[in-house]
Amino acid sequence: LAAAAVAAPTGREAQVILREVHHGGMALVAAWPGTLERVEAVLADYDCVMALAPGRFMVVGWQVDPVPALAAALDIDTGTVTDIGHARAAIRVSGPRAADVLQKGLAIDLDPAAFPPGASAQSAIHHGGVVVRRGGEDAFELYCFRGLAL
Repeated sequence: LAAAAVAAPTGREAQVILREVHHGGMALVAAWPGTLERVEAVLADYDCVMALAPGRFMVVGWQVDPVPALAAALDIDTGTVTDIGHARAAIRVSGPRAADVLQKGLAIDLDPAAFPPGASAQSAIHHGGVVVRRGGEDAFELYCFRGLAL
């Protein structure tokens, strides 16, 4: 999936653009009970951290794989780091109608007041699990299992 745009009438700009997002790597980080503050302190150094559940986070490294540094910073008594970079695909949905298109399949309120840039949530699209992150006013990233991205 290099890029695809929803067809627009002649002479008009595309309203929705789909693009595969290439990243340096992804990690799933889980804190053990009583270690959440330590884990959150380590994660503060990363730009793209999405809370999936209490004490559980997905970290995306846009340029560099975060797994080696996270594994070095979090010892076995603090939490776990799992490399999920090859298991997940990242797809960016952008454009002035991106939220409208996504709203058709997501059970999330995508209004900017409820889901501002930087917000993330787990949901499903047609029974396929997805993590959604708002990357900008009219841009969203979808993280799903690679088999569902086809």
